[in-house]
Amino acid sequence: LERALRNRSVTSYLEEKIWKPLEMEFDVSWSLDKENGLEKTFCCLNARARDYAKIGRLYLNKGKWNGKQIVSENWVAQSTKIDEAN
Repeated sequence: LERALRNRSVTSYLEEKIWKPLEMEFDVSWSLDKENGLEKTFCCLNARARDYAKIGRLYLNKGKWNGKQIVSENWVAQSTKIDEAN
């Protein structure tokens, strides 16, 4: 993800694509793997419960927020699918 974004942080991408469209109330950040390192995108998103609830609503509505598709319905389905490979 870092390579695809080139000179942009994952956090700034999240802010543009998710945080602002969902009209989140508080700033978001990720824990870093080391000082001045990479965002731990596999976990560690620092946000308030109220904003997490908005993410839950986004999922409940299959990626739509107030009638606008923020993330694809297919992505929501795939990201919540049980991994039966193991």
